[in-house]
Amino acid sequence: GEVQRGICGKVQEGEVRGMKAQDIELKIDEVLSKVRPSLAKKIEYSIDLIRKSEKMALRLDPENGFYNTFSGGKDSQCLYHLVKLAGVKAKTYMNLTSVDPPEVIRFVKTQYPDVELIKPRMSIYEMAKKKHILPMRRLRWCCAEYKEMSGAGKVTLIGVRKQESARRAKREEISTNIKGKRKEETFDQWSEHEEKMVTCVGGKDKILVSPIIYWTEQDVWEFLNANNIPHCKLYDEGNTRIGCLCCPMSNHRQKLKDIRKYPHVKRGWIKAIQWLIDNGYIDRNFSDAETGFRWWISEKSFEKFYADEFMQSKIDLTCKAETIKEAGLRHKEGIRHYQDRKSHCDEDFKAGACWLAEYSGSVFGFKDNPVVMNKHKAFMDGAQWRINSVWHDASEEPEQEDEPILVEYEDWGIECSGYTVCDDIWDYRIRLKRDGACCTILRWAYIKDLIPERKEETNGGR
Repeated sequence: GEVQRGICGKVQEGEVRGMKAQDIELKIDEVLSKVRPSLAKKIEYSIDLIRKSEKMALRLDPENGFYNTFSGGKDSQCLYHLVKLAGVKAKTYMNLTSVDPPEVIRFVKTQYPDVELIKPRMSIYEMAKKKHILPMRRLRWCCAEYKEMSGAGKVTLIGVRKQESARRAKREEISTNIKGKRKEETFDQWSEHEEKMVTCVGGKDKILVSPIIYWTEQDVWEFLNANNIPHCKLYDEGNTRIGCLCCPMSNHRQKLKDIRKYPHVKRGWIKAIQWLIDNGYIDRNFSDAETGFRWWISEKSFEKFYADEFMQSKIDLTCKAETIKEAGLRHKEGIRHYQDRKSHCDEDFKAGACWLAEYSGSVFGFKDNPVVMNKHKAFMDGAQWRINSVWHDASEEPEQEDEPILVEYEDWGIECSGYTVCDDIWDYRIRLKRDGACCTILRWAYIKDLIPERKEETNGGR
């Protein structure tokens, strides 16, 4: 089913009545009775794993026990409360990166004031300058510098889950990194050589324990909601993750969302990128930091980004230039064509009307009959009216959007143009300002009205 986050009736950020999240006291039996049987089994397994691992945690740090990691996110919240349910010795830390969402920091300070916030020794922007490279999806030095270095020489509890990604699916309950050698094992596998392993731990060596490794996202939300544990409001705003802003692991859409909401992050990265460009550490075909930033958040290789952004722009400009050139030629040809057609139509119409009037008057002997000849004059006037009817006075603005028109100017003659309702052509009504001069518009006509309609010939007639 669909994962429910801040659903109606569940406690969200700031809604715990007179109580902080850290003060919520959970009892195992009550917790197990509130959730699905499958989740109840996972909770028991997680608590058991934490308790079994405490022995080695106390051996490495007798004073504090576990080094419990915290991020303010839903997974670390579950881990925090499971540690309390297990009743083990632990101290909880949150490592800041200088690009943490302010809402998350505020949430942690308000709901979990017992969590120790560890500030970075330098901002991530300065770290990028120091390393001469930006953090990338395949080179996430940011995690190594700000997250993974913490808890060295201790047993560290982390809230990772196999379901999160293909990479984390390879993780196991116990992860060790001793003397540079990484190993993933279940607790039972690890316990077979626990004594030997613990004695080897020192310096930057780490033992990581993942109590919720088998939990799903649905399990996490069910645990929090069932026990009325508040969560950060960013989840209720549609965020599925609330980690570092513009994290290399987040998608392009999320990065765009981050920089719209937190423009200071974009400014910080642009300054860092410009410094890297100026000092020759970014060897690319762009010289401005803005382009460099767009490439960095695009999730594309530079070759793909360059092809999409620059080559496509050149193609678009070339096409646009050709289109403008072709339109100009069509414009000139159109004016000549329609001027000829208009002239021929007017002359043919007049000639036809005059010939018919004269012919009928003389043949039928009505030439000297004033009544009949007045009717013929009316016919000729009607023909002239038909010619004039397609032309509109300059005071009348065209209404048919995108319909080609002919415009007759006092000094410039007739020109062909496309017209839209929002066009500036009639902003001056009768007078049109163009090329620093004003010229009077005499009349205009829709080109389609100037073209005579022809009836198709059929077998039965012409």
